[in-house]
Amino acid sequence: MKKGIIMEIDDAFLTLLTPEGEFFRTRRQDHPYSIGEEIHFFPIESKKSDKSLDSLKNLFTLKTVWVVMAALFIFIGSFIPLYQNNNAYAYMSIDANPSIELAVNKKMQVVELAGFNEEGKKIISKLNDWKKKDVSELTKSILVEMKNAGFITNNEHVIISTVRTKQPEEKAEKELQKNMSKIKETVNNQQLDLSVLTATENDREKAHELGISTGKYQEKKNQSSQKKKLKSIEKDQKQNSLSSEDEKVIPPGQLKKQLENNADQNLGLTEDSVNKTNRPEETSIPPGQLKKADEEQWKQNQGQSQKQFQQQENTYQQNKWDQKQQEKQEKQNEKQEKQNEKQKEKQEKQNEKQNNSNQNNQGNQKNHKNK
Repeated sequence: MKKGIIMEIDDAFLTLLTPEGEFFRTRRQDHPYSIGEEIHFFPIESKKSDKSLDSLKNLFTLKTVWVVMAALFIFIGSFIPLYQNNNAYAYMSIDANPSIELAVNKKMQVVELAGFNEEGKKIISKLNDWKKKDVSELTKSILVEMKNAGFITNNEHVIISTVRTKQPEEKAEKELQKNMSKIKETVNNQQLDLSVLTATENDREKAHELGISTGKYQEKKNQSSQKKKLKSIEKDQKQNSLSSEDEKVIPPGQLKKQLENNADQNLGLTEDSVNKTNRPEETSIPPGQLKKADEEQWKQNQGQSQKQFQQQENTYQQNKWDQKQQEKQEKQNEKQEKQNEKQKEKQEKQNEKQNNSNQNNQGNQKNHKNK
């Protein structure tokens, strides 16, 4: 005897489902039954009918699986376009005094908007319905708000940088270039000085670590690179000039030896010339006078050699001193540049702090008036 739930009722038989998930048939007794009723019964089904019931059960289960899978595919298919529309394909930063970053999808619709300073946040607060707005249109609105707020004037320098988050796609790149052309036209119409920069995701991450926009970070990076190139060029020029001077200036030790050799050679030539010109006859000049003349000539040559040596040594020492002074001046200039940069950063922080304080005071005054 088995226990099961009545699933089907016909004239002579009942179809039941057991707790084990098996289907059986039993003869119908002479009393009322209802679907879903649980009863005890004796199964009478043959193996052939069991197989048909199992096939029916498997068909029902398979059909359910297919329905669930179809529903799942429909759900995923409807979710993918929504995800792509909200996913950032590229980032664009706009920097004047306010610093603002926009994230755009492949359709060049704005999906994210963030301000990197108080001025940028103030501009964003004045923008309505910016979500999914075309990036060129929103950029135009941002520049107009900046002008109206007095943050930028004619010929003001504006930096726009772009960062791709993925491998460039042909269709998306065409849309991006099209919008960049519109943005450049807008900037020119508003009589602003535009710089367009391209950065990497790594640059964007470093900029965010410093709390600045990608455009500001890239501009400082380019300026630093240009300074290094100029210093490298100046250093090469100095080294070339010093090397040419070193070729002309002989170290004191070598110079002294060379002058002594020249003096000896000059002395030998002098003796030969004296012998040839002043000694037509061996007995014309007494030996004592000839020796005295040779000594005076040697002293003159020695004096000239020492004078030349002293001049060369003074020139060498002067060049060496000038080189040290130049290096010292370069170090002082570098130190002064670093101090100026620190002072500038300190001043910017003080100005930002003062602006925050003024805004808080204005807010307190308004609250006091309202009360």
